[in-house]
Amino acid sequence: MELSYRDPFNEISIGLNYVIAVFLLELGVIFIKQWIFERKKQVKNEFGLGYGIYFLTFSISSFLYFYIIDHDMSKQVFDSSFILSILIRGIGGLFFAINLEYHVQKVLKTRYLFSISSIILLPIITFSLDTTFFYRVLDIFDIFHLILPIYFTSYFIRNAFGEIRQKLKFSVSGFLLFFITLTFSSKLRIEIIEIIFSFANIIIFLSKLIAILAIFFVLYGFTGYSFYLETQWKNNLISIHIIKRKERVSLYNRNFLSSEIQSEALFAGGITGMVKIVSDFTDSNKTLQEINVEDKLILLEFGKYIITGMIIKKRVLNARYILKEITSKFEFYFREYLENYELFSSSYTQAELFRPMEMVIRNLIKM
Repeated sequence: MELSYRDPFNEISIGLNYVIAVFLLELGVIFIKQWIFERKKQVKNEFGLGYGIYFLTFSISSFLYFYIIDHDMSKQVFDSSFILSILIRGIGGLFFAINLEYHVQKVLKTRYLFSISSIILLPIITFSLDTTFFYRVLDIFDIFHLILPIYFTSYFIRNAFGEIRQKLKFSVSGFLLFFITLTFSSKLRIEIIEIIFSFANIIIFLSKLIAILAIFFVLYGFTGYSFYLETQWKNNLISIHIIKRKERVSLYNRNFLSSEIQSEALFAGGITGMVKIVSDFTDSNKTLQEINVEDKLILLEFGKYIITGMIIKKRVLNARYILKEITSKFEFYFREYLENYELFSSSYTQAELFRPMEMVIRNLIKM
């Protein structure tokens, strides 16, 4: 059965093809703009550039593919344009793989497997066009380019917390839903659906609507925050300090970037200076949550017995989540000590008493 172009579902489906391509373009532009903006602020957002190129090339490839399947042309022109659309998307995937693998190689240790696979796939799919196994190779190509963003976004999920983690999970579900529904846009699969179902036009139409919904999932997951800063938030963490709320004495501290503190005259007093800063500000403002100190930011979290301070270089949402977790866990594990501070403070050294906190923080920050 050949669908008539006067069929309203078919006509709308054709229009939705280009809507999908536009939304992919918007996704790419969002990442590129974020990369440019943060580059001006001396933040090397390489991940944003990788995702941006991936979606931009995906969009261009989609525009070209949707155009050629909706217009009559000679087989030679169709084949050349079809291969070009695949290569454009493949180059974007290659750039994405190299970019991401290079910057997370020490953690993931993928040994550039994705980059090498992408390089191998490009010539294979180019020269297999007129072979009987072309569409099998194309399926492998599509699955590979589905795995790319899902795999690396899943890595970032493991380094995120709270709202950011939930948003990134939305993105992963969006990727899965989008690629599943996009299979209905394949010329070969459309022909198969038309043969099997008498209402093929409705199935294809609904698949396009779901694909657009899936892109909104991805958009929601990656917008509203600095993707790079939030997923690499540990690079902004300078130190953590836990202060007894009533006595204003330091109970625990952990330095991550000592040089950042030592280089500033303001923090020359070390822990004593930190306690004084927190005391001076919190005495006058009991609801204070952050203190700007030159180019640093001190985040504060008030527990029943303690004040937890975190010194960071840039404001990130994940830091606030971790700060709350540290505060609640510290008061849970050391509640008896905090309630009987005068009794226990003379019996144990703080280094011995709070040694388990090292493991708690290590697990939270995934060092």
